[in-house]
Amino acid sequence: MLKVFLSSKDSALCLSSQESLAPTTQAASHLPSVWMDERVTFQIVQGFGGAFTEAAAVTWQRLGAD
Repeated sequence: MLKVFLSSKDSALCLSSQESLAPTTQAASHLPSVWMDERVTFQIVQGFGGAFTEAAAVTWQRLGAD
């Protein structure tokens, strides 16, 4: 399940839960899409790398346990 949150330093909506944009809605029609077909395999993904900036870490710490 995908949960969407708004991240904004100076907003009353900071870290507020947002509605997901379904790709078929008018509001999401301009967004890029990724389609996956689990029946076709090109390569095996063994993991992803990533890094947290200080701002991301502060935002992450403010999220509730859920």
